[in-house]
Amino acid sequence: MTNTSTGRSKEPPTKLTRPQRVIRLSQLPQYLGVQRSVIQTMIAEGRLHPFNLTGGRAKVVTEAEVIELQTKAQAEAAKAKRDHDVEA
Repeated sequence: MTNTSTGRSKEPPTKLTRPQRVIRLSQLPQYLGVQRSVIQTMIAEGRLHPFNLTGGRAKVVTEAEVIELQTKAQAEAAKAKRDHDVEA
């Protein structure tokens, strides 16, 4: 008896992901609570990675990237507070 192929892949199906939300750079000051010049500095430092959507002119970043940036900022602030409290 021979093995016949059904044409199907033996690998498990890939997990479908939902599209990520994007935020325009012009809206970032509302999300991050900083001025546009600070956002431009973050881009220059490589902490934000804006891109253009297909056919659009507006630069956007993913919501996940903004959440990660906020989480890192909160962790740094908490660490600074702990360090300050230890010194006092």
